[in-house]
Amino acid sequence: MSDLSDDEKSPRRDIGSSTGKKAGDGSGRSVDIPLVYHLTSSDNTGAQVIACILNGDNYMTWSRAMLIALRARNKLPLIDSSLEKPGEGDPLRDRWERCNSTLLAWIFNTMEERLQATVAYAIDAKSLWDDLKERYSEGNQSRVFQIKAEICLLRQEGLSVRDYYGKLKLLWDELEFYLEHPSCCCGARATITAQREMEKTYQFLMGLTSEFNTIRSTILSIESMPSLNKVYNLVANEERQRIVTRGRDSVHEAAVFLAKNEADEHSAGKALMETMNSAGRAVCSNCGKLGHLKNTCWALIGYPSWHPRSKIAAGKGPGQGQSKQFGGPGQGQMKHFGGPRGKGQYQRGPDRANMAQTGQQSKSRADRLEDLPDEQFQKLLSMLSQETKDPNQLVGPHLEKDTWSG
Repeated sequence: MSDLSDDEKSPRRDIGSSTGKKAGDGSGRSVDIPLVYHLTSSDNTGAQVIACILNGDNYMTWSRAMLIALRARNKLPLIDSSLEKPGEGDPLRDRWERCNSTLLAWIFNTMEERLQATVAYAIDAKSLWDDLKERYSEGNQSRVFQIKAEICLLRQEGLSVRDYYGKLKLLWDELEFYLEHPSCCCGARATITAQREMEKTYQFLMGLTSEFNTIRSTILSIESMPSLNKVYNLVANEERQRIVTRGRDSVHEAAVFLAKNEADEHSAGKALMETMNSAGRAVCSNCGKLGHLKNTCWALIGYPSWHPRSKIAAGKGPGQGQSKQFGGPGQGQMKHFGGPRGKGQYQRGPDRANMAQTGQQSKSRADRLEDLPDEQFQKLLSMLSQETKDPNQLVGPHLEKDTWSG
């Protein structure tokens, strides 16, 4: 015969009633079964009732989570001394044993593996609970002092308002766990609660950064201090407005920077196009001639020494001035640089400018070439243009005597 009655096999049936139940001893006696002894299908020994795992350093968080879970499952009387262990022969003894073993399993499942070995032989849930509290909880006085010191030193310093308030809230809640609360029902309890709320508001405002000075002054100027939650909402809204404003400023600065770069590129391209003619050749905006730009114009930076308009060329003797007369007395034609040769040199203007900038050696060669008569210069060009020549023919003594004649 089974020890469980029909009602016990279906624990969810009439779970809110404790009358008409029978004890699990098979005697058939009718007894009142407290709700704390009821176990549902989810109340099994393999269940992990909380997500927090006890590691020895987080006892406060773990114990708070366990108390909430046990209260929700109506098993808190088994560890808070409000339910005594039934004696031998009591019809509720077996139910107590089952509930006690279930609590032991729940506590065991929420501990780290290295700590489980230290409680493997525990047989009473209340004794295990008291042992863990004595082993891992800190002294109240020292912990209260530490919490208050952390609250005083806590500052926002780069944290968002939400994260800063979250850290303060955690310390406040832990401090409330250690502080004593009056059990009276008079107005003194409400006054003490309001004073603690006001103290939390001041602590929250003191830790804010200097960018919240305006909203902080506004809150403190209110005659009736708002609640802590209201103050938090005001500061959080101020932070969101600042974030939106900074985002708009960043977008505006980026747009201005982009527009400035585009304008600079457009101006540079326009200036370059203005210096090019229809054929794609550079045109000087100063003198209007082709082949160079304004920054390399000789009229602005000076003419090279071989140029007829150069100040150096103007100071030379006969035959080296700005104009030169070739031919006999009957020929009055004025030729620059020897007629056809001068034209070729004007076409090689940029090359001659580069030669003038290389040094004195290039200038002397140009001057020597200018001193040659046209006929000799043409003969020299014809000699250099021949495809094959005997190198010995270029040596002075082997050339014909009239070769260099005018």
